[in-house]
Formats: sequence, C-alpha cells, structure tokens
Amino acid sequence: MKITLVKEVLLEKLNLCSRFTANKITTNNALEGIMLKKKGGKLIFYATDLTRFIKTETGIKGKEDFCIILSPKKIVDFLNLLTTGPVDIEVKEKAIVMSQGKARGSFPLITGNDFPLPPALSDKVVVLDNKLLGQLDLITFASSEDSVRPALTGTNFVVSDNELTLVATDGFRLSFLKSGTKLKTPSMLVPSVFLDDVVHLLSGADELGLIVSEEEKMIAIKSGETVFYSRLIQGEFPAYERVIPTELKTTVRVEKDELLRNIKLISVFARDQSNIVVLETLESGLKLTTKAPDADANNNYAMQDAQVSGDNQHIAFNYRFVIDLLTRLPGKEVVVEILRGDAPVVFKSDQVKGFLHIIMPVRIGE
Repeated sequence: MKITLVKEVLLEKLNLCSRFTANKITTNNALEGIMLKKKGGKLIFYATDLTRFIKTETGIKGKEDFCIILSPKKIVDFLNLLTTGPVDIEVKEKAIVMSQGKARGSFPLITGNDFPLPPALSDKVVVLDNKLLGQLDLITFASSEDSVRPALTGTNFVVSDNELTLVATDGFRLSFLKSGTKLKTPSMLVPSVFLDDVVHLLSGADELGLIVSEEEKMIAIKSGETVFYSRLIQGEFPAYERVIPTELKTTVRVEKDELLRNIKLISVFARDQSNIVVLETLESGLKLTTKAPDADANNNYAMQDAQVSGDNQHIAFNYRFVIDLLTRLPGKEVVVEILRGDAPVVFKSDQVKGFLHIIMPVRIGE
C-alpha cells in the first residue's frame, strides 16, 4: 500500500498527536504510539493516554484502506530533516517506509489490536467563542498538579442560568472568573492539563465546538478537522465561595509590569528565604523585602509608587504565585485588596471584568 503526503502536513499531525500519547510506563505498548487509519479519501490519526484522546484527519488519495500503529519519535526526527514537499510512504506488514529523493527511512510498526478509540459522542455540539481560550489561561494555572486530590487538578465549569463561571484552586491560590459566556451544558470538572493543551494548540481558532456527554463522562472540543477528548473528573470541588473575602481594609492600585519586575528583583534574595517576599503598604506606595533578618532586609528591598487607601499592611507571599499571576494578567494596572496579614489577598485586573485571583499569605514571625 502506497500513499503520498506533504511533509508539513504529516509532521503537523504527528506532532499534534504526540502530545496525547502515554508518557508513563504501561502494559499496552500501543498507547505509546499513534494510530493511522486510511478510510476512503481520508487518513485519520488517533492518539490517547486513556484519559485524553485526539482525532485528526487529512485528505488523501489511494484505493487501499489500512490501519497501523506507529511510534512517532524517530519518524518526527527523520521528517524534520527532510526538505519541504511530498513524502512517499509505503505501508508494509511490519514496517512503514518513508522516502523523499535519495533519503529513505524504515520504521517498525507497533503490533496489537487493542488500541482504544474515543467514543462516538452523539450529544449536541455547542458553539463556543474563541474568547473562552484566553479566559482559561487565567484560570487553569491555579490548579494542583498533585493527583492525590483529583478534584484540585481540574477546572470547575459552573453553569448557572446558562452563564459560565470558571474556578480553579490548588489550596494555596484560587482563580475565579464570571466569564460572561453563555453555555447550555451541565456543570462539570475538566482536567486542567487537558485545557492547557487545548489553549496552546487552538490559540488561533476562530470558533470551537463543545460536546459534553453525561453518559460517557467526557468532554470534546472540536476545531476544524481535529477533535480533542477528555474524561471528566469525578469528584467534589471545594466550596470555593467560602475563601473569597467579603470585606477589606486596604486597597492598592499599582502598575503591573513594574510590580512584576520588583517581585523578580526581590526574588533573587528570597530564594534563600523559602521563596518568601514581604509586601508592606506605606502612605507613598509599596515596599518589597524578604523575610530575612532585619539587617539583610534593610539592605535588600524595592520601593514602588502606588495608590494606597486604608490601613497599613504587612503581608508575606510565595513570590512564585505572584509571578505566575502577573505574567498572565492583561492590562496596565493590578488592584490588590487586603483585609489583614493572615487573610486571603485578592488580586484584580483593571481589564478583565468578573475576574479575581486569591493568594493565601504565609505566616512569618514578626
């Protein structure tokens, strides 16, 4: 069986699917590979790690159909070194042979008939605005990477009166957004690592299709010829409403990029002090120091102008959490709302309505 594909198309599909193959030790070798299935005038690519699936396709000529599983790494390395243009492919019983000009490469196939395909979801497709992708980038980073508490590894899609609210937390910080997106689906808990991949891979898409299957406990996001699937997380998301402060005593309005630069400056010294940066509000602005002994703290600091109203405050953070937020937050200014030094601190954007990010402070000795 022989087919011809443009190198760039084949490489794009293999790279895309490689993100969804199993990267942990598994008893099913097929999960480390990508399935290629030729059916009529289409070549369909599948990959999965059993939690996430991808299906993508391209048009192709040829009479004979086939179904093979291949390991992508060496093939991708080989294709990257070929010139632009068509690649001739011959599918043999135990190998796939690719050639272009005077270059030829033979790659063994993965044997096995137990490659799991994504379920056929018959549920209605809901059209999504691409704006949702940018909103997700403000939420998913606050999720936990610790699988001991699965619910914290997900982004909570809360649908009420057909309006979507997005929430994620790792127990130390929380991102919350009333998105303004109209969505006629049930509420659900979606793995944040899956959403991160979709945000990265579909950043240029104009329109997305969403399918939510309560029966299969799955979500699918469709863009053009590609569909991404993920199993939903079964678990109870924490009662996040209790964490959001309902009162404050101090409000700080500060230039975002300057704050980010100053946090990074102080982090040079904070790395030796458990990554803790201390923020002190003054009448004239902010003072950023470390939790080091007084002599060192007096030598290592950054001052910044800010609009401060309310009580003077003294509060400590893990600087990594603040940098994670500020590098993603759009707009020129950030608003910080503080109740007291041991209470959750709220960060808001001057540009994203309905968004807030909460960071739990670190207790330090006075």
